[in-house]
Amino acid sequence: MGRRILILDDDVDFNSLLTDIFSQANYDVTSELSPQKALALVREFQFDLVVTDQRMPGVSGKDFLRELKRAQPGTPVIMVSGYLDNDTIRELIREGVGGVFLKPLNVFSLLKRTAKLLEQANGAAHSGPGEAETEPGSLDFHHTLSFPFASFPGRDPKSIEFANKLYALRNFKSCLTLTGPHGTNFAAVCRDFENLRERPDERFLYLTNTMVEESNLARLARENEEHERLTFCFLETDSLGPERHKLLHHLARKTGPFESFATPARFIFCLAENLDILYDRGLVDENLYILMSSSELLVPGLDEVRDDIPLLAQQMLLREAAARKLASIPKIDVAGKSYLRDRHWPNNYTELQQIVLGALAHARKNTLTREMLEKAGLPGATSTADLRQHLLTLRDDFARAAQILTDDKRIEISRILGVSVDAADLLAPPKSGQ
Repeated sequence: MGRRILILDDDVDFNSLLTDIFSQANYDVTSELSPQKALALVREFQFDLVVTDQRMPGVSGKDFLRELKRAQPGTPVIMVSGYLDNDTIRELIREGVGGVFLKPLNVFSLLKRTAKLLEQANGAAHSGPGEAETEPGSLDFHHTLSFPFASFPGRDPKSIEFANKLYALRNFKSCLTLTGPHGTNFAAVCRDFENLRERPDERFLYLTNTMVEESNLARLARENEEHERLTFCFLETDSLGPERHKLLHHLARKTGPFESFATPARFIFCLAENLDILYDRGLVDENLYILMSSSELLVPGLDEVRDDIPLLAQQMLLREAAARKLASIPKIDVAGKSYLRDRHWPNNYTELQQIVLGALAHARKNTLTREMLEKAGLPGATSTADLRQHLLTLRDDFARAAQILTDDKRIEISRILGVSVDAADLLAPPKSGQ
């Protein structure tokens, strides 16, 4: 269960909006329209954070804050209001308000501040299992694991089993093969390994098939030679072809064009088909086959982790809302979640993303219904979504490349992407430990 948040706002629509925002960021939300009822709640129940309006009938936000301090002295508070002058804002901060936001809201600044206040209030040593490593407002999932894991939400026993296997292999020494069905989100799995890396100065390099060229691999090896170790993640190994497979073998063995490559390195090879089948078809070089056979981790398909699917879909919507800078986060109704959970997923994460984004294009009032999702899943109905997904993938690859080239320097990343620093933070993939 996520951290408990109390929302107090007498505006029904805005209260509902705040409730949706925090609920879909996986917080446990209690909302109230009445200050008096909210005060009764804080006197009876403990909350991790309170979000309150300033102007309300009967009790002002400042009055409510004073009563809250008496009942729960250490509970952080965020104040939201349609208008506050500078003197009032300074007074609220002096009285201990941890964040002040004016309407209309910047949703993602609100979630970011919430996560920071919770981190400060609870501290890493006092967080629940698995929560010290993640921030609820940063698109991560809450689960009961004792280590960071975000490939799946961890609601389904199969995804928990997979997480534990991933954790056991986190310190693999040389080569690891990830095998999952078509449409698997291999990049997310590799990022979990990155977040579990044993060496703080280890660099993870994510490469799609177009990036696997001799000159590019040599450049990456040369530019990152100061790192303690490199981990190369080849996200589309089975689509590279025999010549590039030979190139990967030379890189792993530091032979041929990579004889001068001295930095310690390890390799993650991602396959959408069984390695033995690919080898029998002659699609994998024999030398590379021997390397890739050393250790294997099977990534479950969506059909195996059905309880995780609705949350995966919601995470996609949260990211899409961040990219579009939407004022509210789109949500999926109960029937829609049931449809996603029960549907067959031959193309897994990629197909889920196409359907969710396709349905979002026709959503009304920021709600995705079963009907919209079913329509987006019909044959020929996702051509626009396919194009959109392709463009989103290019955008993410570009952001990742900017991050690597600048060594995570925020200002330089923003210049390359041509956006503000805050926007660059939203687009760039999360750094290790975040």
